[in-house]
Amino acid sequence: QNNLASIYKDRIEGDRKENLEMAIFHCKEALKVYVRDIFPEQWAITLINLGLAYMERINGEIQQNKQYSIYCYEQALEVIKRKTHPRTWSDIQYCLANVYSEYHTAIYYCHRALREQTINTYPYDCLKTNSLLGNLYLKQKKWQAAIEVYQRTIECIELLTMWATDDDYKQQIITENIEVYDNIIQACVALGKYDEAITYAERGRSRRLVDLIASNDLYADAEIPPEIQDYLARYEAIEKQLHDLRQEDDSQGSMERRFSRFQETNLSSEAREEKLEQIQALAAEKQTLWREIRRADPVIAQQIQVEAISFAEIAALLPGPESAILSICNTGAETHIFVIRYLAATPKKSGLFSRFQQPKQAKPIVTLHSCLELTYGKLEELLTEQWLIPYQENNPQWRANLGHNLQNIAQALNLEQLVQDHLQGIKELIIIPHLGLHHIPFAALPLGDAQTTATSSSPDAARIKLKEKTKIKTIQSIIHETYLGDQFQIRVLPSCQILKYCHDRPKPEKITYGIVENASDDLKFTHIEAQRLRELETVLPENYLRGRAEVTVKNYQALLKRVENIHSAHHAESNLSNPRESALKLGDGNFSLGSLMLKRYPNLNHVFLSCCETNLGKPELTDDLLTLGTGFLCAGARTVISSLWAVDDLATAIFTSYYSEALKETQKPAIALQQAQQRLRNATIADLCRDFPELAHQINIGNPNQRPYIDPFYWAGFICQGS
Repeated sequence: QNNLASIYKDRIEGDRKENLEMAIFHCKEALKVYVRDIFPEQWAITLINLGLAYMERINGEIQQNKQYSIYCYEQALEVIKRKTHPRTWSDIQYCLANVYSEYHTAIYYCHRALREQTINTYPYDCLKTNSLLGNLYLKQKKWQAAIEVYQRTIECIELLTMWATDDDYKQQIITENIEVYDNIIQACVALGKYDEAITYAERGRSRRLVDLIASNDLYADAEIPPEIQDYLARYEAIEKQLHDLRQEDDSQGSMERRFSRFQETNLSSEAREEKLEQIQALAAEKQTLWREIRRADPVIAQQIQVEAISFAEIAALLPGPESAILSICNTGAETHIFVIRYLAATPKKSGLFSRFQQPKQAKPIVTLHSCLELTYGKLEELLTEQWLIPYQENNPQWRANLGHNLQNIAQALNLEQLVQDHLQGIKELIIIPHLGLHHIPFAALPLGDAQTTATSSSPDAARIKLKEKTKIKTIQSIIHETYLGDQFQIRVLPSCQILKYCHDRPKPEKITYGIVENASDDLKFTHIEAQRLRELETVLPENYLRGRAEVTVKNYQALLKRVENIHSAHHAESNLSNPRESALKLGDGNFSLGSLMLKRYPNLNHVFLSCCETNLGKPELTDDLLTLGTGFLCAGARTVISSLWAVDDLATAIFTSYYSEALKETQKPAIALQQAQQRLRNATIADLCRDFPELAHQINIGNPNQRPYIDPFYWAGFICQGS
């Protein structure tokens, strides 16, 4: 009866109200046998279950149910004593804290529970009780007390994640407790402790990526055990099998394939069902192999706790007084942008001799820009409902609404006020987005009102295969005169800790270039950017892979090991529902994110992914952005240029050519990206015909003073990540 009660209380199926009534009924039935005099312990445990059921009960009066619950717990405590049953006793104290609505009483019982629940004895119990206690202090606006309690809670979370031997379980622990990080940030903001708020934001975000990078960097030169090599070989063999099976049904464009992979096929229903089962079995085996490989990862296997980054280490990432780090954090109720920059140096004042004194050393400061109306719900509306879902389901409409949506996001962030109040004298921004803001091209966020509308043709071809019916002839877009990218060079990173890993990686003593071009033999313009890069840099014949026959998965992976800078111009595709299946589309198969994240390429310095969707991902609550771009950061690259959407083939060929020229001159990827964006955006037809005479027949249409690529869709799709 007692077991039935427990099952009904936790039952998911059926009516919740009826399930709880059944739980109460079965507890009472059990108590007819479990009487205190004969079965004291079983009697007490049954009363605890009954108290839990009353606490969650939907029927009846709330206060009366609470009184029943309290009565059950107090009765149980007559048998359950701290000396004889310390853990159960502390559990009852926690239950009493949960049921009391009066703060002081609830806090009292939390402290009683924590007499036994310590991080060394019962870390999970310690976590949940400290979390409850922190919430109680937060509601009373006892900010410092809340911070101290949440600190202990985070220590428990980090201990439990360190003990976890599975990536998914680590993620589950953080996801279930993400509110702890939001709440401690809220308390720190209330006390003006912005530096502490930033460090706690870092401790709660992108932990999967941080662990992967930490492991790869720590063991970059280590030998991979034979067992793991076998797993990796099998993993890649399955990828090849899956690719071949899916190619047989590749009659649709890749955007449509996400939703209806087997809708248009010549196979019979029985054969289609058999093939689907084969694919599902291979996919399940691939998932199992991934877990086995990750369990052997030194950080997981040896239960190494990756040291959290300190504020001093974050501030040290600032290149100089003209740079600022913008760490964005949504706490559910509001969105905060923490601005880390150097306070301008000032000379010491010492009477007549002040001009001979050395200026004080610049020190980092943190200021806060808060968007109080930008709640989690509003963020989801702007970035999921109005941005990501239309991009997936109605791409032409997303394309048409791009300028309008960027304007709405800039207004929600109160961008002009941010620049005016916090960014005077700054030239470079290092942006750490949060949640859906990872989708956004920050360089294209407008400053000021819209100036005009521009009519442009539909893209000639994207570096992702689109069905013909998804294309539209012309698009009208809102165009602004000034964008954030005009005033600032911009780098975007998943977290400051990941930026530190990129920053700490040694610069290569020499630079060898590699080019991978048009792996599917169906892109018209990739040869333009490849040729421009070869004019600027020496590319050995063996490091230039062209076409389906040369650009195999094996050849691509071998090239990654022998060059420092690589330029990849071909198809790619993100998979938002299963990010590890996002892939570079190569001549004989896919190089998936899952496979990439298991590789080590410590030699890589600069990776330009001139492909579609290489940084398009849907971050989880833990803010882990799993994309091909972040995959290359995990694998060892210092800098990655990646894309946020399906980019236009011709515009991208021109853009990357401009980027290569700017990089050759500046040796600074963020500056080169800014210059290439501005040059493409402002280029007239006459300019383009001069710069690319071989494309005159493609470009020379209409007014020579027309700017065909003024729309942000063409120039804002790429971002710079890394050092």
